[in-house]
Amino acid sequence: MLEQVPIKPRSIRDYHGIVEDDLIDEIYSLSKKITDLRILHINATKFGGGVAEILNNYIPLLQDLWVGTVWQTIIADDRLFEVTKSFHNGLQGKECKIGHDEQRTYERFNAYNAQLLEGDWDIVVIHDPQPLAIPYYLEKNHTKWLWRCHIDASEADANVWAYLDPYLKEFDGAIFSLESFIPDNFPIKKRYVVHPAIDPLSEKNKEIDQKLASSIIKSHGLDITKPIMTQISRFDPWKDPLGVIEAYKLAKKKIDGLQLVLVGSMANDDPEGWKIYQKVVDISKKDKNIFIFTNLGDLDINAFQSASSLVIQKSIKEGFGLTVAEAMWKENLVIGGDTGGIRLQIIDGETGYLVNSVEECAGKVVYSLNDPSVKGEIGKRAKEHIRKEFLIPRLLRDELRIYNELLEK
Repeated sequence: MLEQVPIKPRSIRDYHGIVEDDLIDEIYSLSKKITDLRILHINATKFGGGVAEILNNYIPLLQDLWVGTVWQTIIADDRLFEVTKSFHNGLQGKECKIGHDEQRTYERFNAYNAQLLEGDWDIVVIHDPQPLAIPYYLEKNHTKWLWRCHIDASEADANVWAYLDPYLKEFDGAIFSLESFIPDNFPIKKRYVVHPAIDPLSEKNKEIDQKLASSIIKSHGLDITKPIMTQISRFDPWKDPLGVIEAYKLAKKKIDGLQLVLVGSMANDDPEGWKIYQKVVDISKKDKNIFIFTNLGDLDINAFQSASSLVIQKSIKEGFGLTVAEAMWKENLVIGGDTGGIRLQIIDGETGYLVNSVEECAGKVVYSLNDPSVKGEIGKRAKEHIRKEFLIPRLLRDELRIYNELLEK
């Protein structure tokens, strides 16, 4: 069978006082209608990246509501992930040529995982391209299939869509993070939009003492008396870590002692990550004020997001960018790429800053560090914006609505 991911128990009751009571009441009401449902979520990996992050926080709340929900991951290796990373890049607009060998690899792994799928499920939610073809290899029954696309596919390469089209037609519905991410002529007629969200009670996002946060940062070799700019995301060309380094180099000409921290999680479904990581290391090794870390613990991430002078997310394309919401929740100042889901979170000049170039990014870094009052004013508005729009109970409510609609049909 597919690998089942163990879940630590959580309770929706714990969010009273954080989100509105009306939201929690609606969640209870929606869940009562589907307590007999069996729901399965399938993705590529149980750690690293935003999908695993969301599922790890979301699944236990469904279970707390007595909705029979299970999270499983596919059985695969780098042969599949090399192919699906090219699909991922293609869906985000990069030219993608899919040869016979790539097709054969993708189809064999998906057919194999279809054979491993066990159980009688009312709804199966497939996340992103890696396991997309699984329902194609199964006999039709009462199961409703949803494809959850976490990628900005608005400018997807035509070759990718042409290849994935017959697999997409097996689905009953699709969920995107933004309306604008849905491409023209998308073959699934029933479409939903659900914005991602963070868990304010997780180890990564809970409130921690600033002295503790500073102590953790200091333990990693940084000088906490000097300014720190931090980007936390996968080592991925779309996250533009090389552009962040260039922005840092420009900014440090005007900010004495500026330090740059790049933290990346190395997901096992992203073999390209190690190549980008090595480029980052090679470019940075002569600068003692650039610090590069991989797979830090959640408390360490929390500390960097809480106590850095400011946080960067200079993405070129971004499905959502959970790290933006995480830092904003901690009342930090975030400078983000003017793209995709970052625009949902950062209202330019109100809850953070949006930038379109290395030079703009460096300029906002210098401006913000030269006027510390900016961070305090923006930080409070940023936290309230995340509280209202991008916390996990709201995501839970939105997806419960979808499950109820599918059940009624």
